[in-house]
Amino acid sequence: MDDAKLVDEELTRHFTAALTIQNDRDQQLDGLFGGEVSGRVVDCDFLLLPYTASELKAALLKKNKNKSPGDDGLPYEFYSIFWDLIGPHLTDVMTEVLKTGQLCPSQGRALIRLIPKIAVPLKASDFRPISLVNTN
Repeated sequence: MDDAKLVDEELTRHFTAALTIQNDRDQQLDGLFGGEVSGRVVDCDFLLLPYTASELKAALLKKNKNKSPGDDGLPYEFYSIFWDLIGPHLTDVMTEVLKTGQLCPSQGRALIRLIPKIAVPLKASDFRPISLVNTN
């Protein structure tokens, strides 16, 4: 087995164990605070109304420019420039997401990258994982 494969397996093992422990803690916190928060949300039916093309365009235009593109390789500027062409289709997609409560697989995907915690990382615990979440 080559070194790259061994490194990949060790990183996978380390972070799977570390993130499983975190997930267990998150579930415990949900149980502690979930009931207290749920009764406080009132008058939010407007959140379930269909999106309009003008609302989506306004949200798009508020995004910061010159940022990294999503995993599709397209920056926000692309969507702004071609809004007249793709806006109706994006509105249909977002309306369907709201109606079904389901995202397409690429919308729920995150890329995980490892950031070194120290100058010369030598073991898996010397890295911090970050999730790059698609916001397009």
